[in-house]
This record gives sequence, C-alpha cells and structure tokens, in this order.
Amino acid sequence: MSTTLTRDHRINTAIDGVKLHTTLPLYFWLYPKPSYTLAADVHIEGGGNARVKSDVPFSEATEADVAAMLAKVRLIPCKVCGTKTFDPATVETNRDGKCEKCFLAELDASLKAHQAKQAERDAKKDRQMRKKGFTHKVVAWVHPAAGDDYQIVAYFGLEPTEAEIKGLIKGKRGAQLGQYAVTKLPSESEK
Repeated sequence: MSTTLTRDHRINTAIDGVKLHTTLPLYFWLYPKPSYTLAADVHIEGGGNARVKSDVPFSEATEADVAAMLAKVRLIPCKVCGTKTFDPATVETNRDGKCEKCFLAELDASLKAHQAKQAERDAKKDRQMRKKGFTHKVVAWVHPAAGDDYQIVAYFGLEPTEAEIKGLIKGKRGAQLGQYAVTKLPSESEK
C-alpha cells in the first residue's frame, strides 16, 4: 500500500553502485497548484543534479509513482572522463552527458577565456582614454530603487572626489552610492 508524499520525503537508491539521493521539490507545498505533475530532484553522491518528471498529477501521486518515475533514470559514462553521470535522455539536465566535475571545469575554462578577452578590451580602452588625457577610471555599480543593477565606467582627467563619484551614481538614479572603485590609469612610462 502506498502512502501520501510529504515535504521531507527522501529516497536513497543506487544505480550500478552509484548512490542517488532524491527529494521532492518544495514548490509542491509552498506554491500548490492543481496543474503540477510529479517531479523529483535527483543528486549523484559526489556531484551532479538532475530533475526527473512524470505525467502523474502531484495531488494523486504516491510512493509507488515516485519509485516508477525513478526507475526510468539511467546513468552513462561521462563524455570526458568516464565517470558515471545522468543520461540526458532520461532526466532533465543541462550537463549534456558530462559529469559535474567535467561540466564545471569546461564552464570555468570558458569563463576564464571570456574574462581574459574582457580584460584585454578594458586595457585597450584604458590606453585609449589615457592618450586622450584621462588619468583615472571609476567603475561603479548603480542600484536603482526599482529595476536591475548595472555597472557604469567613467573616466576623469584628475582623481575624482567622493562627492563627484556619488554625484555620478546618483545622476544615474542609484539608491546606494558606495559601490565603486577608482583606478589610476598607467602612463606610457609606467607600463
């Protein structure tokens, strides 16, 4: 006989010797809707998360439905290192057949490459502005009272005062005025 599912419902299973820990998403209880269908978050011990879904309405779901849904989960070797990871054909995941470690390493490498390109673009702009006579750069975050935060960059011919910087941020409708950094632009002889 199946029992009713609860917020703290946890299932620990294993596939091919790999331990899996499963929980039910809290939104089932925090924001209940009749249209929700059964879903579970599955975690591979040692890293890796995925979501598995069913067509069974959550309001009618039982432990047997959860077990049947989890029985469809499959593991495959990671495309990069061979470690067991979720088969994207059986779960919702953005890992594309890579284990968590390889996926994050690839993501980190991509981020570092992007940051290096951005740093070069920034350095080029700083050199151009220095040639135009600017000596200082201000990078500030604008936090409007409503809406998304955004970054601004401003160049100055002399070291800006705190009042000038706060005036700049306030002029962009910033509600908080303290998040900024001032950098002295290197002269040609300082490079």
